[in-house]
Amino acid sequence: MDKNKIRGFAVLAIMLVVYNVLAFAIPFPKNGCFWAAWAFGVVAILAQAAFLLLAFQRGEGVRSKFYGFPVARVGVAYLCVQLALSFLFMGLAFVKCPAWIPVVLSVIVLAAAALGLIVTDAVRDEVERQDSKRRADTLGMKKLYAAVAACADRCADPELKKPVQKLAEALRYADPVSSEITREAENTLRMYLIDLESAVDSSNADKVKSACAAMTSALADRNRLCRVGK
Repeated sequence: MDKNKIRGFAVLAIMLVVYNVLAFAIPFPKNGCFWAAWAFGVVAILAQAAFLLLAFQRGEGVRSKFYGFPVARVGVAYLCVQLALSFLFMGLAFVKCPAWIPVVLSVIVLAAAALGLIVTDAVRDEVERQDSKRRADTLGMKKLYAAVAACADRCADPELKKPVQKLAEALRYADPVSSEITREAENTLRMYLIDLESAVDSSNADKVKSACAAMTSALADRNRLCRVGK
């Protein structure tokens, strides 16, 4: 069990102790209204363990943990509302408030929290899916840029290096997001990349310039398609 989880459970344990001390140290009448209010307060505190685990123990990395904050906020909101209701109805126990009132209101609050948990967790899943798709959709262009930049680094002749560097810069600042309408243009870029790598390795200036021109033209076609697709 990691330290953050231990800290979280420790905080919940302290909250549970303080809640019970307040509930039983204050001389509330121990009638049905009190016990219903007290029980739902305990449920709200214990439920935080499930909210926190769902919010922060799924996935890996800081990005995934960040997406869990909306889930945690639902849990905290539920806890605050339920504890306020619990102490309110413990106080109303003095005037013999019927037990069904805190039960009904607490069940409504619990149901709202459960619905909020389901919705926010579903939204978190969709955000993570879209983020993962976006990263995958930019990977192809990043690889093309990295490959051309590597070709530029391998060019010892400054005149040979210049057109390759210019192409690398064009790829660097091109729209990085791939889509179905850009696939063919990107496949063409990869095909010309093979020619460029071969020309660089053989230090053939004419072929390097020809390959760079072909890739620049294919990149321009792709950029036009990107603008059309938006």
